[in-house]
Amino acid sequence: IIDTYIYTMVVLFSAFVLTILVSFLFSYTFLFFSKRFKRLFKSLLLLIDSIPDIIIILGSQLLVIHLYQATGFKLLRLYGFGRHVYLLPIICLSFVPIVMVIKIIIKIFEEEMDEQYVEFAMAKGLSRTTVILKHVIRNVMKSLYGQIGLIYWYMLSSLFIIEFLFQMQGFTPLLYRVSDSSLTSVAIIMILIPFGLLKAASFRFYERSVLND
Repeated sequence: IIDTYIYTMVVLFSAFVLTILVSFLFSYTFLFFSKRFKRLFKSLLLLIDSIPDIIIILGSQLLVIHLYQATGFKLLRLYGFGRHVYLLPIICLSFVPIVMVIKIIIKIFEEEMDEQYVEFAMAKGLSRTTVILKHVIRNVMKSLYGQIGLIYWYMLSSLFIIEFLFQMQGFTPLLYRVSDSSLTSVAIIMILIPFGLLKAASFRFYERSVLND
């Protein structure tokens, strides 16, 4: 149980960190797009967001298989079958949440850029990049604090599908094989503990940011 639990948590939190980092990178880059490209980018996000998780997972598996058949090069390991597989499950688990978080961060960025403190800072001679890096991003991260739970539970809801389709020897398939209600309760608590620690760490950052302000 401990081995499967650690394996699942590594995949889940790796996907979580990847989601936050990639979302911030794309959202920051979005600020420097032209108005036309911003509209195209938002339309693309809306299109990707409408694709079900299972289609993305199966599509990625078929793509890797097709590349292997065409080139003979095994790009990524697809299935567990007694061994731990990480990279592709992490990518698939974070793909849809990345789109969701990008949309959230872009909206927060746009609201922050309309605030008076941004206009005041730029009027004092600070560059747009400096204002964003020193002031806007900190406020965006504080606003994102309220979305931590949504992101975590969204990824957790997709985790079982990921572990099933990739034949991973993970923790969530184990829950469905446990018939004892007391063991199920313990397993659920084990899943909630990392979320509690994540919220506590996020709150510490949020609290420190507020005090600094």
